[in-house]
Amino acid sequence: MKETVVQKSVLDYLRVKGYFAVRLNNIPTPLGDGKFRPVAMKGLPDAHVDMVVEGLPVSVWIEFKNEKGRLSPNQKAVMEKIKTYGGFYFVIRSIDEMERAIQEVNHEVRERLHSMTFSGENNE
Repeated sequence: MKETVVQKSVLDYLRVKGYFAVRLNNIPTPLGDGKFRPVAMKGLPDAHVDMVVEGLPVSVWIEFKNEKGRLSPNQKAVMEKIKTYGGFYFVIRSIDEMERAIQEVNHEVRERLHSMTFSGENNE
């Protein structure tokens, strides 16, 4: 399946499910003189999804790939940056993978919340 088909079907699926999902247009823009306006950021993921887990907003970044697609060095660098601060980044090739990613985000956020200790709590 082509990457554009994966992207459209997954974004449509997310919107039908009620998620705020946007495609990030990060391609060079022709300036008309044979030159291009540079992209906003090399390696920026294809889409961003806002989810709510346990009443908290959660940011999820998505890179769409076909079955053979691989991340570029710039995409890998952005993925690592996002994951370094505990963010969520997924390479998605199908709606099934997106469903699994949503489950993973829900599980991980709940785990993080339940493992937190708050000042003044009795943790015995």
